[in-house]
Amino acid sequence: MKLKNSPRLPSLGRIATVAICLCFARAQARSQATPQAAYRSAGVPTIAFSAAPVTQSLPLTTPRITIAPAPIPTFAAPVPAFAAPVSAFAAPVSAFAAPHVPNKFRPAILESHTQTSLVEQWKRSLEYGVLLKQNRWQGWSDSGSSSTPEIEWMESHVDPESEYSRLCRQTFSLGWDAVEAAARSQAGELAVIVDIDETVLVNSRFQRENYGNPSDPAAWEAWIKRMEAGAVPGAKDFLDKVRGLGPRVHVVFMSDRPEEMNAYTIENLRRQGMFSNGDIVLSRTEAADSKEHRRRCLSSGSTGTDPRCTNWEPMTIIAKFGDSLRDHFEIHDRGAAMEMLDDPRWGKEDFILPNPMYGQWIKDYK
Repeated sequence: MKLKNSPRLPSLGRIATVAICLCFARAQARSQATPQAAYRSAGVPTIAFSAAPVTQSLPLTTPRITIAPAPIPTFAAPVPAFAAPVSAFAAPVSAFAAPHVPNKFRPAILESHTQTSLVEQWKRSLEYGVLLKQNRWQGWSDSGSSSTPEIEWMESHVDPESEYSRLCRQTFSLGWDAVEAAARSQAGELAVIVDIDETVLVNSRFQRENYGNPSDPAAWEAWIKRMEAGAVPGAKDFLDKVRGLGPRVHVVFMSDRPEEMNAYTIENLRRQGMFSNGDIVLSRTEAADSKEHRRRCLSSGSTGTDPRCTNWEPMTIIAKFGDSLRDHFEIHDRGAAMEMLDDPRWGKEDFILPNPMYGQWIKDYK
């Protein structure tokens, strides 16, 4: 039954249609709104997000504080798979390069690595090379563990069977054959020149006592005054034979010892039975008084101007004995010195004695 003048009620279909439309509209509106807006509309504290940079808004009742995050680290790209490990192709750095050392310390370290023993230096010298040829020597054979093998080797002069002793006696034996032959074949005044130190007198004791500072002039002069140098093996017998050739064959001691030390030097030679009246001693008077100058003095004799030799007739030098190059030839250059190795006078007129303790070879003959 219909009620008169009452409002018209919607049908159930229309109500359903309207409800569906309202729900759709609300869902669409929500999809377009941000989550923050939805929560704010509901009164809920929020955390704000932004694309870049990222910040955080603390949901506190106090004033908002914004915290910026740490920057994102950058990572290197990984090593390609085809790259072989470095160790597969390269030796460790330590095999080729010295470790890093502060510059102020480097010179001392380099010196310690490059420092060469006296024996090794001597084995690269002209004198050593001459000994190998002159004596047909097989070379240094000492294999001891001494920290001063050169001194220990020379100290063996007291042992007649030591390598040093045998080498010295052999040198004087070769020299005697040459001197005797020359004296018989040559006329006039003849001179046999012998150096003193490490040629007829051995100073290994001085070297031992002054190891590390053997060039101290005061210590050297004090040693000369002690007159305690020993005899080089074979030297005394050789000198006795030379004097036996007659008065025209002169023994000449030619040394770089200071001339003012002559009295001590002669007394040391006498104590070892190696000085005889009539022998000549020509020591150095000054730095410029080279042995070459003194050899010319002998050759000129009374015809020269050097007062040390004007009392003698000119002499022919038939042999020279010494442990260093300038006991024989005035050379001050290593290249020129090494060129003398094949000089035909070695072993015939000039004879080298062994001395690994010191020599002009230490400074490359300069």
